[in-house]
Amino acid sequence: MSGIAGIFNRSLKKVELSEIIKIVYKLKIIGNDYQDYWVRDYVALGKATLQVNERNQDSTNVLSSENGEIYIVADCRIDNKQELIDLLQTNLTNSSMNDTKLILKAYQKWGHDCVKYLIGDFAFIVWDCEKQQIFAARDPMGMRPLFYKTINGNFIFSSLIRSIEKTMEVSEWNTTYLADFLYRKGTCSEEETPYKSVKRLPKGSYMIVDPHDIKINKYWDLDVGKQIKYKNDSEYEEHFRDLFSKSVRGRIENIDCTGVLLSGGLDSTSIYGSAKNLAYNKVFPISCVFDRYTDGDERYYIRYILDQYRERDHKCVVSDDLWILKGYPNFSIETDEPNRNQLSYAMLKPCYNIAMEQKAKVLLNGYAGDQVFGFNPYYIADFLKKFRILKFLQESSKLAKSYNYTLSGAIKEFGVNAIKGEHEQPTVLLPKVHDQCQERYQNENKIKNPGLRMQYRYIERSQGFHFAQFLSETNGLETRYPFLDVRLVEYLFSLPIEQKIDDAQTKVLLRRSLRGIVPDEILDRPTKSSTDMLIFQGLKNEWDKLYPALQKPLLAELGLIDGKVFLNQIDRYRHGELSKSMDFFGALILELWLQEHTYKKEQLYDKVYHF
Repeated sequence: MSGIAGIFNRSLKKVELSEIIKIVYKLKIIGNDYQDYWVRDYVALGKATLQVNERNQDSTNVLSSENGEIYIVADCRIDNKQELIDLLQTNLTNSSMNDTKLILKAYQKWGHDCVKYLIGDFAFIVWDCEKQQIFAARDPMGMRPLFYKTINGNFIFSSLIRSIEKTMEVSEWNTTYLADFLYRKGTCSEEETPYKSVKRLPKGSYMIVDPHDIKINKYWDLDVGKQIKYKNDSEYEEHFRDLFSKSVRGRIENIDCTGVLLSGGLDSTSIYGSAKNLAYNKVFPISCVFDRYTDGDERYYIRYILDQYRERDHKCVVSDDLWILKGYPNFSIETDEPNRNQLSYAMLKPCYNIAMEQKAKVLLNGYAGDQVFGFNPYYIADFLKKFRILKFLQESSKLAKSYNYTLSGAIKEFGVNAIKGEHEQPTVLLPKVHDQCQERYQNENKIKNPGLRMQYRYIERSQGFHFAQFLSETNGLETRYPFLDVRLVEYLFSLPIEQKIDDAQTKVLLRRSLRGIVPDEILDRPTKSSTDMLIFQGLKNEWDKLYPALQKPLLAELGLIDGKVFLNQIDRYRHGELSKSMDFFGALILELWLQEHTYKKEQLYDKVYHF
């Protein structure tokens, strides 16, 4: 993939080549293989490419139309190439048409509507000479980033915040972003960034910028009213297998070597098994295993799928001592935004090291399987709402056993309270700030079904990609997520709840559909393993250094949280007590990230003194 950038001086003043070179130079951290630039008068485009597909060399350049009137840079992977080629009625073949050129052709034919025809992960910037405007867009799932700001009359786009904004020693934060990060339990805002002058183009949106106006239009959203109903289970299964196979194929096609992060769970084994069945070049698994923490070790299940595919190239990371925050304060790579996955950097980094050693160009991740299948205990509220009382009581009984509730407690918590809208866990935010955030997100309440609303929120919150982008692309490979294919997400969101959850069992459609591809011993697993011990171990081992940093949290100084409540909750986790609400971990990583990036007065004295 690539880092892309664009500059448009809306006052129509000349843009210097050095300006775009400076931005692209900072993008080399995620695209060190090739760099290219183009400048004409008051417009400039640039690109820094990570070449994961050697057969797509032309995509490393700033491309133009045949008449030189349209220019494009794209960070993209298009999964419906043949379909687009047929619609475009072009003489070029699938093998000769690189993805960026395909987007250019689509823009020439359909203009701003081109995004409605594209399936894949993408962010791109087009300069249209005739219209005298910039057109920029992101894919529906928001897999590829695109940020923008205005400075000195220049409207600037970039794939990385750090290439257009100072991200260290910041003296003033965007508190709206920080509050929303906590309200959304550790997920970034759709448009805001931590920095007041930098915005994010929302996923599933495009932007038009000309000398007189700036417009953002949303071209995609989940259709909350769409429902798919087939005659029997086999039709649901056939549709799922087709979409899942297309998703995996699109992420490994033309890749010589692909790694798969493999646990003994349903999601990663489904990806691995599907990839091996497609038989595209080399596909090998990487697993985190435990010698001492046997409750978290999944080798018992992993061996079934390894045996089925006669895998002899299985790589393991023994992770007993790879606790969260290991090495605090130097526990993670530096990022432009906070991310909860940073807490587990010690365990993730060895997996990426192995992928690099094996010369993999792509690493497949089973992340978001839980989100797209929408498991949450509040699904039973829909049965109550539709007066399906027997089904409601049956599911409530099973949930009560799973969650260690009494039957009456499960009925009240997951059924009655959900219908009344009283089921959501409180956040770490102060009440006034929480209410302000909730007001900003009232549009989420357009979905009345509590279970469906929670699934929508899980999908919305499934974006933690910028951390994986830094972790992988700075090391020459790319992380891809088959469960976040837009076709698959739309399909699963539109299914009857019984196809996703039944008898308190999750992912029932996946379990039925992949018989033969994934061993029965894995498909029939009732539960999954836990790595909570790495949380307890990390807080215990790093506490002496961590505690002083949490006594006077910056989030409290900014008026967002109660510092004493926050510290008390983290201390409870340290003693092995986990509550149902994990949003305090979003607050923990945000606090630590802020402390690393905030300007401190004593730093000035130290720098002057040592100088």
